[in-house]
Amino acid sequence: MSFKRNKISVLFPVFIFILALPLSAESGIFIVSDPLGASVILDGDPVDGKTPLLLGSVQAGSHIIEIEIDGYSKIKTELTVLCDEPQEYYFSLRPEFITLKLPARGTNEEKVIKVVQGVYDINPNTEGISIQPQYPFQGIIDGLNLAIPLLTIFSVAMTINEIQNPHYSEAVVSPFVIGSFVLGSVLTAGDVALHVHKSRLKENDFGNFADASSSKMEAEEIFKTGNIMLRKGEFSSALGEYEKIIENHKTSIYFPLAIYKTGTIKMILYRLDEAEEDFRFIVNKVPLPEIFDNSLRKLAELAIRKSRYDEALSYLDRILFICESPSKEEIQLRKCEILSLRADANPEKCEDAIIAWKNIILQFQDSDKQAIFKYSLALELSSAGLIEQADSVLNEIIFPVTDMSLLNDIVRLKEEL
Repeated sequence: MSFKRNKISVLFPVFIFILALPLSAESGIFIVSDPLGASVILDGDPVDGKTPLLLGSVQAGSHIIEIEIDGYSKIKTELTVLCDEPQEYYFSLRPEFITLKLPARGTNEEKVIKVVQGVYDINPNTEGISIQPQYPFQGIIDGLNLAIPLLTIFSVAMTINEIQNPHYSEAVVSPFVIGSFVLGSVLTAGDVALHVHKSRLKENDFGNFADASSSKMEAEEIFKTGNIMLRKGEFSSALGEYEKIIENHKTSIYFPLAIYKTGTIKMILYRLDEAEEDFRFIVNKVPLPEIFDNSLRKLAELAIRKSRYDEALSYLDRILFICESPSKEEIQLRKCEILSLRADANPEKCEDAIIAWKNIILQFQDSDKQAIFKYSLALELSSAGLIEQADSVLNEIIFPVTDMSLLNDIVRLKEEL
Protein backbone atom coordinates (compact mmCIF):
# COMPACT_ATOMS: atom_id res chain seq x y z
CA MET A 1 0.00 0.00 0.00
CA SER A 2 2.82 2.38 0.74
CA PHE A 3 4.06 2.00 -2.83
CA LYS A 4 0.74 3.24 -4.18
CA ARG A 5 0.67 6.16 -1.78
CA ASN A 6 4.15 7.33 -2.81
CA LYS A 7 3.40 6.98 -6.49
CA ILE A 8 0.28 9.11 -6.20
CA SER A 9 2.03 11.84 -4.27
CA VAL A 10 4.65 12.15 -7.03
CA LEU A 11 2.30 12.05 -10.00
CA PHE A 12 -0.20 14.58 -8.68
CA PRO A 13 2.19 17.62 -8.58
CA VAL A 14 3.40 16.70 -12.08
CA PHE A 15 -0.22 16.69 -13.27
CA ILE A 16 -0.81 20.15 -11.81
CA PHE A 17 2.41 21.40 -13.40
CA ILE A 18 1.21 20.26 -16.84
CA LEU A 19 -2.03 22.18 -16.37
CA ALA A 20 -0.02 25.31 -15.63
CA LEU A 21 1.93 25.24 -18.90
CA PRO A 22 1.50 28.28 -21.23
CA LEU A 23 -1.42 28.25 -23.63
CA SER A 24 -0.87 27.42 -27.28
CA ALA A 25 -0.59 30.20 -29.86
CA GLU A 26 -3.08 28.31 -32.02
CA SER A 27 -6.83 27.91 -31.89
CA GLY A 28 -9.65 25.95 -33.47
CA ILE A 29 -12.13 27.87 -35.61
CA PHE A 30 -15.47 26.89 -37.12
CA ILE A 31 -16.30 28.14 -40.61
CA VAL A 32 -20.02 28.03 -41.45
CA SER A 33 -21.69 29.33 -44.59
CA ASP A 34 -25.27 29.73 -45.69
CA PRO A 35 -25.80 27.74 -47.84
CA LEU A 36 -23.52 24.93 -46.71
CA GLY A 37 -21.08 23.28 -49.10
CA ALA A 38 -18.84 26.26 -49.85
CA SER A 39 -15.12 26.03 -50.58
CA VAL A 40 -12.71 27.84 -48.27
CA ILE A 41 -9.35 29.41 -49.04
CA LEU A 42 -7.28 30.53 -46.04
CA ASP A 43 -4.33 32.82 -46.67
CA GLY A 44 -4.26 31.74 -50.31
CA ASP A 45 -4.27 27.99 -49.58
CA PRO A 46 -7.37 25.88 -50.35
CA VAL A 47 -8.78 24.09 -47.32
CA ASP A 48 -9.81 20.44 -47.68
CA GLY A 49 -13.55 19.83 -47.45
CA LYS A 50 -16.63 22.02 -47.66
CA THR A 51 -18.44 24.12 -45.08
CA PRO A 52 -19.21 23.65 -42.27
CA LEU A 53 -15.56 23.15 -41.35
CA LEU A 54 -13.54 22.92 -38.17
CA LEU A 55 -9.97 24.07 -38.65
CA GLY A 56 -8.23 22.55 -35.66
CA SER A 57 -5.02 24.55 -35.43
CA VAL A 58 -5.00 28.04 -36.90
CA GLN A 59 -2.22 30.39 -35.84
CA ALA A 60 -3.39 33.29 -33.69
CA GLY A 61 -3.48 36.62 -35.53
CA SER A 62 -4.98 38.04 -38.72
CA HIS A 63 -5.87 35.88 -41.71
CA ILE A 64 -7.48 36.38 -45.11
CA ILE A 65 -10.34 34.00 -45.81
CA GLU A 66 -12.27 33.43 -49.05
CA ILE A 67 -15.63 31.64 -49.22
CA GLU A 68 -17.08 30.62 -52.57
CA ILE A 69 -19.75 28.38 -54.06
CA ASP A 70 -21.18 28.24 -57.57
CA GLY A 71 -24.07 30.64 -58.13
CA TYR A 72 -23.16 32.92 -55.21
CA SER A 73 -21.00 36.00 -54.80
CA LYS A 74 -17.57 35.23 -53.45
CA ILE A 75 -16.70 36.54 -49.98
CA LYS A 76 -13.16 37.66 -49.19
CA THR A 77 -12.49 39.18 -45.79
CA GLU A 78 -10.06 39.37 -42.90
CA LEU A 79 -10.60 37.55 -39.64
CA THR A 80 -8.72 37.67 -36.35
CA VAL A 81 -8.01 34.43 -34.52
CA LEU A 82 -7.51 34.67 -30.76
CA CYS A 83 -4.98 32.62 -28.86
CA ASP A 84 -6.24 29.25 -27.58
CA GLU A 85 -9.88 30.27 -27.81
CA PRO A 86 -12.31 28.43 -30.13
CA GLN A 87 -14.24 30.77 -32.39
CA GLU A 88 -16.98 30.50 -34.99
CA TYR A 89 -17.37 32.52 -38.17
CA TYR A 90 -20.64 32.62 -40.09
CA PHE A 91 -20.82 33.78 -43.71
CA SER A 92 -24.11 34.42 -45.52
CA LEU A 93 -23.53 34.14 -49.26
CA ARG A 94 -25.52 36.31 -51.68
CA PRO A 95 -26.91 34.58 -54.79
CA GLU A 96 -25.55 35.95 -58.06
CA PHE A 97 -28.92 36.67 -59.63
CA ILE A 98 -29.41 38.32 -62.99
CA THR A 99 -32.54 40.42 -63.31
CA LEU A 100 -34.50 39.92 -66.54
CA LYS A 101 -37.31 42.26 -67.60
CA LEU A 102 -39.85 40.66 -69.90
CA PRO A 103 -43.05 42.15 -71.36
CA ALA A 104 -46.17 40.86 -69.64
CA ARG A 105 -48.74 39.44 -72.04
CA GLY A 106 -51.68 41.73 -72.75
CA THR A 107 -50.27 44.72 -70.83
CA ASN A 108 -47.68 47.42 -71.21
CA GLU A 109 -46.00 46.35 -67.98
CA GLU A 110 -42.78 44.40 -67.58
CA LYS A 111 -42.37 41.22 -65.58
CA VAL A 112 -39.17 41.02 -63.54
CA ILE A 113 -37.61 37.62 -62.84
CA LYS A 114 -34.30 36.62 -61.33
CA VAL A 115 -32.10 33.74 -62.44
CA VAL A 116 -28.67 32.57 -61.34
CA GLN A 117 -25.85 33.44 -63.71
CA GLY A 118 -25.36 30.84 -66.39
CA VAL A 119 -26.28 29.85 -69.96
CA TYR A 120 -30.00 29.48 -70.70
CA ASP A 121 -32.27 28.47 -73.55
CA ILE A 122 -35.10 30.98 -74.03
CA ASN A 123 -37.99 29.75 -76.16
CA PRO A 124 -41.47 31.20 -76.78
CA ASN A 125 -44.46 28.94 -76.19
CA THR A 126 -48.25 29.17 -75.91
CA GLU A 127 -48.01 30.34 -72.29
CA GLY A 128 -45.31 32.93 -72.84
CA ILE A 129 -41.55 32.41 -72.67
CA SER A 130 -39.78 29.30 -71.38
CA ILE A 131 -36.37 29.83 -69.70
CA GLN A 132 -34.35 26.70 -69.09
CA PRO A 133 -30.68 26.33 -68.11
CA GLN A 134 -28.56 24.96 -70.91
CA TYR A 135 -27.17 21.51 -70.36
CA PRO A 136 -23.33 21.68 -70.42
CA PHE A 137 -23.09 18.67 -72.78
CA GLN A 138 -25.92 19.77 -75.05
CA GLY A 139 -23.47 20.24 -77.94
CA ILE A 140 -22.49 16.57 -77.76
CA ILE A 141 -26.14 15.52 -77.70
CA ASP A 142 -26.86 17.69 -80.74
CA GLY A 143 -23.91 16.16 -82.57
CA LEU A 144 -25.03 12.63 -81.72
CA ASN A 145 -28.58 13.39 -82.83
CA LEU A 146 -27.16 14.26 -86.23
CA ALA A 147 -24.48 11.56 -86.43
CA ILE A 148 -26.58 8.56 -85.34
CA PRO A 149 -29.25 8.83 -88.08
CA LEU A 150 -26.58 9.44 -90.77
CA LEU A 151 -24.53 6.47 -89.54
CA THR A 152 -27.65 4.29 -89.44
CA ILE A 153 -28.58 5.22 -93.03
CA PHE A 154 -24.99 4.57 -94.14
CA SER A 155 -24.89 1.17 -92.38
CA VAL A 156 -28.23 0.08 -93.87
CA ALA A 157 -27.15 1.18 -97.36
CA MET A 158 -23.86 -0.70 -97.03
CA THR A 159 -25.71 -3.80 -95.81
CA ILE A 160 -28.07 -3.76 -98.81
CA ASN A 161 -25.12 -3.30 -101.14
CA GLU A 162 -23.22 -6.20 -99.52
CA ILE A 163 -26.24 -8.48 -99.83
CA GLN A 164 -26.81 -7.61 -103.48
CA ASN A 165 -23.12 -7.68 -104.38
CA PRO A 166 -21.50 -10.25 -102.08
CA HIS A 167 -17.72 -10.07 -101.81
CA TYR A 168 -17.26 -12.66 -99.05
CA SER A 169 -18.17 -16.29 -99.39
CA GLU A 170 -18.30 -17.03 -95.64
CA ALA A 171 -20.23 -13.94 -94.41
CA VAL A 172 -23.30 -12.12 -95.62
CA VAL A 173 -21.79 -8.71 -94.82
CA SER A 174 -18.23 -7.51 -94.41
CA PRO A 175 -16.54 -6.72 -91.04
CA PHE A 176 -16.64 -3.07 -92.07
CA VAL A 177 -20.45 -3.05 -92.10
CA ILE A 178 -20.62 -4.94 -88.79
CA GLY A 179 -18.25 -2.36 -87.30
CA SER A 180 -20.48 0.48 -88.49
CA PHE A 181 -23.46 -1.08 -86.68
CA VAL A 182 -21.39 -1.58 -83.51
CA LEU A 183 -20.29 2.05 -83.65
CA GLY A 184 -23.90 3.13 -84.11
CA SER A 185 -24.94 1.09 -81.06
CA VAL A 186 -22.18 2.65 -78.93
CA LEU A 187 -23.16 6.17 -80.00
CA THR A 188 -26.82 5.44 -79.30
CA ALA A 189 -25.99 4.14 -75.81
CA GLY A 190 -23.94 7.28 -75.14
CA ASP A 191 -26.81 9.47 -76.35
CA VAL A 192 -29.26 7.67 -74.03
CA ALA A 193 -26.87 8.03 -71.07
CA LEU A 194 -26.48 11.76 -71.70
CA HIS A 195 -30.25 12.24 -71.90
CA VAL A 196 -30.72 10.40 -68.58
CA HIS A 197 -28.00 12.52 -66.98
CA LYS A 198 -29.58 15.67 -68.36
CA SER A 199 -33.01 14.83 -66.95
CA ARG A 200 -31.55 14.05 -63.51
CA LEU A 201 -29.41 17.17 -63.49
CA LYS A 202 -32.34 19.30 -64.50
CA GLU A 203 -34.49 17.78 -61.79
CA ASN A 204 -31.90 18.05 -59.03
CA ASP A 205 -29.95 21.19 -59.84
CA PHE A 206 -31.63 23.23 -62.54
CA GLY A 207 -35.30 22.86 -61.75
CA ASN A 208 -35.55 25.64 -59.17
CA PHE A 209 -34.55 29.25 -59.75
CA ALA A 210 -36.04 30.55 -56.51
CA ASP A 211 -33.94 32.34 -53.95
CA ALA A 212 -32.10 29.90 -51.66
CA SER A 213 -34.00 31.43 -48.75
CA SER A 214 -37.18 29.64 -49.91
CA SER A 215 -35.47 26.26 -49.48
CA LYS A 216 -34.18 27.36 -46.10
CA MET A 217 -37.67 28.40 -45.03
CA GLU A 218 -39.09 25.05 -46.14
CA ALA A 219 -36.40 23.17 -44.18
CA GLU A 220 -37.11 25.34 -41.15
CA GLU A 221 -40.83 24.50 -41.24
CA ILE A 222 -40.11 20.78 -41.55
CA PHE A 223 -37.63 21.02 -38.67
CA LYS A 224 -40.22 22.75 -36.46
CA THR A 225 -42.77 20.05 -37.28
CA GLY A 226 -40.25 17.36 -36.34
CA ASN A 227 -39.54 19.11 -33.03
CA ILE A 228 -43.25 19.24 -32.18
CA MET A 229 -43.61 15.51 -32.87
CA LEU A 230 -40.48 14.79 -30.83
CA ARG A 231 -41.88 16.67 -27.82
CA LYS A 232 -45.05 14.60 -28.10
CA GLY A 233 -43.01 11.40 -28.07
CA GLU A 234 -43.98 10.53 -31.66
CA PHE A 235 -40.49 9.32 -32.50
CA SER A 236 -41.21 7.58 -35.81
CA SER A 237 -43.07 10.60 -37.18
CA ALA A 238 -40.34 12.95 -36.00
CA LEU A 239 -37.69 10.79 -37.68
CA GLY A 240 -39.68 10.98 -40.91
CA GLU A 241 -39.68 14.79 -40.83
CA TYR A 242 -35.97 15.08 -40.05
CA GLU A 243 -35.14 12.58 -42.79
CA LYS A 244 -36.94 14.80 -45.32
CA ILE A 245 -34.40 17.52 -44.52
CA ILE A 246 -31.50 15.08 -44.68
CA GLU A 247 -32.65 13.87 -48.10
CA ASN A 248 -33.75 17.12 -49.74
CA HIS A 249 -31.98 20.03 -48.03
CA LYS A 250 -28.32 19.10 -47.85
CA THR A 251 -27.12 22.71 -48.23
CA SER A 252 -29.44 24.03 -45.53
CA ILE A 253 -28.17 24.84 -42.05
CA TYR A 254 -30.91 22.48 -40.83
CA PHE A 255 -29.19 19.50 -42.49
CA PRO A 256 -26.70 18.83 -39.65
CA LEU A 257 -29.31 19.82 -37.05
CA ALA A 258 -31.66 17.17 -38.45
CA ILE A 259 -28.91 14.54 -38.29
CA TYR A 260 -28.32 15.45 -34.63
CA LYS A 261 -32.02 15.02 -33.89
CA THR A 262 -32.17 11.63 -35.64
CA GLY A 263 -29.15 10.46 -33.65
CA THR A 264 -30.78 11.55 -30.40
CA ILE A 265 -34.00 9.69 -31.24
CA LYS A 266 -32.06 6.56 -32.20
CA MET A 267 -30.35 6.64 -28.80
CA ILE A 268 -33.77 6.73 -27.14
CA LEU A 269 -34.91 3.79 -29.30
CA TYR A 270 -31.67 1.87 -28.50
CA ARG A 271 -30.57 1.91 -32.13
CA LEU A 272 -27.13 2.64 -30.77
CA ASP A 273 -24.98 1.77 -33.80
CA GLU A 274 -27.08 4.02 -36.04
CA ALA A 275 -26.96 6.83 -33.48
CA GLU A 276 -23.18 6.52 -33.26
CA GLU A 277 -22.95 6.76 -37.05
CA ASP A 278 -25.03 9.96 -37.05
CA PHE A 279 -22.95 11.69 -34.38
CA ARG A 280 -19.70 10.62 -36.03
CA PHE A 281 -20.93 12.13 -39.29
CA ILE A 282 -21.59 15.44 -37.55
CA VAL A 283 -18.19 15.55 -35.86
CA ASN A 284 -16.23 14.50 -38.94
CA LYS A 285 -18.24 15.86 -41.87
CA VAL A 286 -20.58 18.68 -40.79
CA PRO A 287 -19.14 20.13 -37.55
CA LEU A 288 -21.75 22.79 -36.80
CA PRO A 289 -20.62 24.74 -33.69
CA GLU A 290 -23.92 24.55 -31.80
CA ILE A 291 -24.03 20.73 -31.92
CA PHE A 292 -20.34 19.80 -32.17
CA ASP A 293 -19.58 19.54 -28.44
CA ASN A 294 -22.83 17.77 -27.61
CA SER A 295 -22.26 15.29 -30.45
CA LEU A 296 -18.91 14.40 -28.90
CA ARG A 297 -20.61 14.12 -25.53
CA LYS A 298 -23.20 11.70 -26.91
CA LEU A 299 -20.47 9.66 -28.63
CA ALA A 300 -18.77 9.41 -25.24
CA GLU A 301 -22.01 8.17 -23.65
CA LEU A 302 -22.43 5.57 -26.40
CA ALA A 303 -18.85 4.40 -25.85
CA ILE A 304 -19.51 4.10 -22.08
CA ARG A 305 -22.52 1.86 -22.76
CA LYS A 306 -20.15 -0.47 -24.60
CA SER A 307 -17.49 -0.23 -21.84
CA ARG A 308 -15.07 1.56 -24.21
CA TYR A 309 -13.84 3.93 -21.52
CA ASP A 310 -10.64 5.14 -23.19
CA GLU A 311 -12.60 5.97 -26.33
CA ALA A 312 -15.17 7.87 -24.26
CA LEU A 313 -12.40 9.94 -22.66
CA SER A 314 -10.90 10.72 -26.08
CA TYR A 315 -14.25 12.14 -27.24
CA LEU A 316 -14.56 14.35 -24.17
CA ASP A 317 -10.98 15.58 -24.67
CA ARG A 318 -11.99 16.95 -28.08
CA ILE A 319 -14.76 19.17 -26.70
CA LEU A 320 -13.98 22.83 -27.42
CA PHE A 321 -16.62 24.49 -25.20
CA ILE A 322 -17.78 26.69 -28.05
CA CYS A 323 -21.24 26.95 -26.42
CA GLU A 324 -22.36 27.49 -22.84
CA SER A 325 -23.45 23.88 -22.54
CA PRO A 326 -21.81 21.60 -21.66
CA SER A 327 -19.72 23.44 -19.07
CA LYS A 328 -16.12 22.62 -18.27
CA GLU A 329 -17.15 21.45 -14.81
CA GLU A 330 -19.73 19.04 -16.28
CA ILE A 331 -17.17 17.52 -18.64
CA GLN A 332 -14.48 17.22 -15.98
CA LEU A 333 -16.98 15.53 -13.67
CA ARG A 334 -17.96 13.09 -16.41
CA LYS A 335 -14.30 12.31 -17.08
CA CYS A 336 -13.81 11.54 -13.39
CA GLU A 337 -16.84 9.26 -13.41
CA ILE A 338 -15.53 7.44 -16.50
CA LEU A 339 -12.13 6.98 -14.86
CA SER A 340 -13.88 5.52 -11.81
CA LEU A 341 -15.83 3.13 -14.04
CA ARG A 342 -12.59 2.13 -15.73
CA ALA A 343 -10.97 1.61 -12.32
CA ASP A 344 -13.85 -0.66 -11.30
CA ALA A 345 -13.21 -2.76 -14.39
CA ASN A 346 -9.42 -2.59 -14.01
CA PRO A 347 -8.15 -1.86 -10.47
CA GLU A 348 -4.69 -1.07 -11.86
CA LYS A 349 -6.20 2.17 -13.25
CA CYS A 350 -7.33 3.33 -9.81
CA GLU A 351 -4.53 5.90 -9.49
CA ASP A 352 -5.75 7.78 -12.59
CA ALA A 353 -9.19 8.14 -11.03
CA ILE A 354 -7.71 9.38 -7.74
CA ILE A 355 -5.63 12.02 -9.53
CA ALA A 356 -8.65 13.17 -11.55
CA TRP A 357 -10.87 13.56 -8.46
CA LYS A 358 -8.12 15.50 -6.64
CA ASN A 359 -7.78 17.78 -9.65
CA ILE A 360 -11.48 18.58 -9.94
CA ILE A 361 -11.60 19.45 -6.23
CA LEU A 362 -8.84 22.02 -6.75
CA GLN A 363 -10.09 23.28 -10.10
CA PHE A 364 -13.67 23.99 -9.00
CA GLN A 365 -13.32 25.00 -5.36
CA ASP A 366 -16.46 27.17 -5.44
CA SER A 367 -18.63 24.46 -6.95
CA ASP A 368 -21.76 23.34 -5.13
CA LYS A 369 -20.69 19.80 -6.00
CA GLN A 370 -17.64 19.82 -3.73
CA ALA A 371 -19.25 17.28 -1.40
CA ILE A 372 -19.79 14.92 -4.37
CA PHE A 373 -16.19 15.40 -5.52
CA LYS A 374 -14.73 14.65 -2.08
CA TYR A 375 -17.01 11.69 -1.43
CA SER A 376 -16.02 10.21 -4.82
CA LEU A 377 -12.32 10.78 -4.05
CA ALA A 378 -12.73 9.12 -0.65
CA LEU A 379 -14.42 6.17 -2.34
CA GLU A 380 -11.51 5.73 -4.77
CA LEU A 381 -8.94 6.08 -1.98
CA SER A 382 -10.83 3.48 0.02
CA SER A 383 -10.85 1.11 -2.99
CA ALA A 384 -7.08 1.60 -3.29
CA GLY A 385 -6.63 0.71 0.38
CA LEU A 386 -5.66 4.24 1.41
CA ILE A 387 -7.99 4.28 4.39
CA GLU A 388 -6.42 7.15 6.35
CA GLN A 389 -6.46 9.45 3.30
CA ALA A 390 -10.06 8.48 2.55
CA ASP A 391 -11.12 9.29 6.12
CA SER A 392 -9.27 12.62 5.99
CA VAL A 393 -11.06 13.63 2.78
CA LEU A 394 -14.46 12.76 4.27
CA ASN A 395 -13.69 14.96 7.27
CA GLU A 396 -13.11 17.90 4.89
CA ILE A 397 -16.70 17.76 3.60
CA ILE A 398 -18.58 20.85 4.76
CA PHE A 399 -21.92 20.10 6.34
CA PRO A 400 -24.85 20.33 6.09
CA VAL A 401 -25.16 18.31 2.88
CA THR A 402 -28.60 18.99 1.39
CA ASP A 403 -28.65 15.86 -0.77
CA MET A 404 -29.96 13.20 1.63
CA SER A 405 -28.91 10.33 -0.61
CA LEU A 406 -25.35 11.66 -0.73
CA LEU A 407 -25.40 12.27 3.03
CA ASN A 408 -26.38 8.67 3.67
CA ASP A 409 -23.59 7.48 1.36
CA ILE A 410 -21.04 9.64 3.25
CA VAL A 411 -22.18 8.35 6.64
CA ARG A 412 -22.14 4.75 5.42
CA LEU A 413 -18.60 5.11 4.00
CA LYS A 414 -17.32 6.67 7.24
CA GLU A 415 -18.75 3.73 9.15
CA GLU A 416 -17.05 1.28 6.79
CA LEU A 417 -13.74 3.06 7.19
